[in-house]
Amino acid sequence: MGTNIYGQKAWIDKFISRSPTDDSDAERVRKIVEMIPEDVSTLLDVGVGGGYIYGELKRKKGLRCAGIDLSLELVRRLGEPIACVGDARNIPFRDRQFDLVLAADLLEHIKDESFKDAVSEIKRVSGKYVLINSPYKDAIDWPVALCDKCRWEFNVYGHMQVIDAGLIRRAFPEKEFELVTSEVFGRRRSA
Repeated sequence: MGTNIYGQKAWIDKFISRSPTDDSDAERVRKIVEMIPEDVSTLLDVGVGGGYIYGELKRKKGLRCAGIDLSLELVRRLGEPIACVGDARNIPFRDRQFDLVLAADLLEHIKDESFKDAVSEIKRVSGKYVLINSPYKDAIDWPVALCDKCRWEFNVYGHMQVIDAGLIRRAFPEKEFELVTSEVFGRRRSA
């Protein structure tokens, strides 16, 4: 088992210092905002991170938003009244409380039983929609780093599994969720 990199200062600083206007995330954030259906008024951002998607959704769509993240420091820095420390495997909100649940850059960081538990919780708190955004078919064996202390090799972005359309359809089957739209966008990394 690896170290929890999301509690470390370097990761926290990375999320806080990033802005969708100064890197390649700008298109992704714009697309996410555009994908929000008109009948959505409440949204939960699971894995809110630095809050830049959260902030854009509140500002551009006027949504009532809540966010959860594993990192106490990220939640503190976000400074939002309805942001709390929380685990995607045990979301601290009522059944069907939100019109839309957003999981942006979340599911690639969890796998196996934790993945199943997180998907189950996302479904439970969603009243209408789920929006998943993830690196598509991104290699988890590159780029990697080696821990100096324990010699554990890990994906530098903390990705633990490859996300593709098949995995998402199995997690959110048609009998439970109608697929409204599916789109692959963003820059492609050369091999």
